[in-house]
Amino acid sequence: MVGLLMASPIFAFLAKSHNPFRLIGVGLSIWTFATAGCGSSFNFWSIAICRMLVGVGEASFISLAAPFIDDHAPADQVGESINWR
Repeated sequence: MVGLLMASPIFAFLAKSHNPFRLIGVGLSIWTFATAGCGSSFNFWSIAICRMLVGVGEASFISLAAPFIDDHAPADQVGESINWR
């Protein structure tokens, strides 16, 4: 939760000046390597750090996916894509 709560505003701020699709890719990469790190952790602190990095990767999806879909999906299919509207 710590990584998620700290990284969500950072990704939302960066989305104004960088390509959101690229930021989602960065978050996916962080999430992938952190998940692999959780599987190969050897003590409490290594799994705690990897879990925080998993939260950072998830923050990119939480803060960027819905606005990205809203901007790029056809207007008549936005509600079906993210189930709101």
